[in-house]
Amino acid sequence: MARKETEEKEEKAMSIDTHSFGGVSQSYVDGQIDKLGTVAYLKGASYDEVIQGTWTLDGNTHYVKNETSNANGDGIRFKAYLTKGTYNLLFFALKTSSAPILSFRIDGDEVASEDMYSSSEVREVIKKTNITVNSSGLKTIDVVCDGKNASSGGYTIYFYWMYWVRVE
Repeated sequence: MARKETEEKEEKAMSIDTHSFGGVSQSYVDGQIDKLGTVAYLKGASYDEVIQGTWTLDGNTHYVKNETSNANGDGIRFKAYLTKGTYNLLFFALKTSSAPILSFRIDGDEVASEDMYSSSEVREVIKKTNITVNSSGLKTIDVVCDGKNASSGGYTIYFYWMYWVRVE
């Protein structure tokens, strides 16, 4: 897939939702994503199951957080159909002074991680590239606290959404 086409898909995906739906219906968002092709959009508030921890939804900004459990190993699980290929992962989360290292796993295998520690609060879209999916099918995608920066005061996740954009 051409680099420009990949960049255009990522740009369109990120323009659909940055903080909340702002009154836009889920079906509208789904329709916009369907037009992109080869994109899986997973909203934090629509996880399939809790791996560990106590998770709550912030209704105003549409993120999920594990603020009350705040422990290493806390995580949430999503299910999504991904075709065989190479993907870029784009996700939107809050970096804080009490945030962990986030691990992204497909069917149990870590495919990306990001240190979410920041001395000040930062809402950020983070991009991870060249993630290989070896076979097509329904995948289990886990977002898990996996350790922390020595400067971090805890393991609190504020997670909004993620896009898996197929690039090859």
